[in-house]
Amino acid sequence: MVSENLSRILKQVPKLELMTILSKWGKIPTWKINDNRQKHDIIKQVCHIAQGAKITVEDVYRLDLLVTMNKKARKLWKAYEMKNSDGTTKLSDTDFEASTFEKRLQQQIAVTLACSVVVLEHNHAIWGRLSSPSSSRPIYFIHFPLSSFVLVAKPSSRLFATLTKELKQVLGYNEIHPLNLESLHPESLAQILLHNRNKNNNYTYDKKYYCPKLRAADENLGDAYDERINVCHSMSRRRNRELVNQQFGKDAAPVLSKLEITTVTKFRGRRFIPNLPHDVTIHCQTTLKGPNVIEGLRTVAQQNLTSSRLPRFLTNVSNTGKQFLKITEQMSTGNRSSA
Repeated sequence: MVSENLSRILKQVPKLELMTILSKWGKIPTWKINDNRQKHDIIKQVCHIAQGAKITVEDVYRLDLLVTMNKKARKLWKAYEMKNSDGTTKLSDTDFEASTFEKRLQQQIAVTLACSVVVLEHNHAIWGRLSSPSSSRPIYFIHFPLSSFVLVAKPSSRLFATLTKELKQVLGYNEIHPLNLESLHPESLAQILLHNRNKNNNYTYDKKYYCPKLRAADENLGDAYDERINVCHSMSRRRNRELVNQQFGKDAAPVLSKLEITTVTKFRGRRFIPNLPHDVTIHCQTTLKGPNVIEGLRTVAQQNLTSSRLPRFLTNVSNTGKQFLKITEQMSTGNRSSA
């Protein structure tokens, strides 16, 4: 059982990273491993050494969590916020040392279920892995201490209800609600949740690790544009550049692969839909997908192909009074079509 799980986990790791992961794991002497052979031979040798070192199932689970922490972009992380019944959040006074947090979860879970939980601290966050004999796949989570936010990978797992229940018990909350944020990059979600959404920016537990990073000094924010696009009016381009910098700021935007924008507005013209009441409210939801949606929008806006009067990082759209995202495309005739 241990050798099978160990072999399966190590197959996910590139050969060049095997020794680094095993060194971080610290359960077997890496000097005994000959890393000049083929990857499958190295894995066989590691499994043989692990048998002599009396590696337990919990040790293998800890290795799996280490691999997840180093290959976090392979999983889609969804954000959740914990609240009390009255809708408020609090700063928990729980001891967030990884070993203490792990013991509390283990004690809480052991009362009702035969689940295994492993917790490690990484980059000022608590990473965890929860598994059960009745479920073939584990569930992973990230909690940012002294905050009400949790990231969960594979929230559709059978263990999700167990995980949320025990997290609420340990952290002292009554409810947990999904947020409309998901990404392959948990650092980007941490930046948005802990700092961009926090007006006072008073979250200090991470020692500014997840704070927005300034763009590269050699990045030319104003003059980089597609040469195939003919921008005739320099003044218009300059105004557009100022607008782009105002909306997207000087910080590197978080990496989001999916973004949903919900707007509420009123339909002005009735030429195309004459039967529409004059004061009807229109609810519109736009979904954008891509490797990096926000940076993609910024690039399109920088090339004067979009007019974006949305606030920074496209949040709180309904409070701006200017709710639109107009994207234009250069046509072969020189005219522009818009959507």
